[in-house]
Amino acid sequence: MNSGHSPLRLPVRTESGQALGSVVDITIDLEQQIVMYYHVKPSRLVPDIVSSPLLIHRHQVIRIDVNELIVDDAVVRQQKPSRAPQPQV
Repeated sequence: MNSGHSPLRLPVRTESGQALGSVVDITIDLEQQIVMYYHVKPSRLVPDIVSSPLLIHRHQVIRIDVNELIVDDAVVRQQKPSRAPQPQV
């Protein structure tokens, strides 16, 4: 991002095109001077599986440019809790 553009307010999409929301804040590692996390305010169109705020680690970012931030699809994957059978009493 040497061009002087800020990631704040960039729309965030998954690699498969699902809109997640927009960047509202970032967490910076001051020692290394790198962005560690992007804080994303979920869009109203995002399913309830995404809690607010969504934190996206820099390793989950596929691409960032002046128009959008593209993240790995795994950002919105949710492991479904397994339901163990209840013992009969």
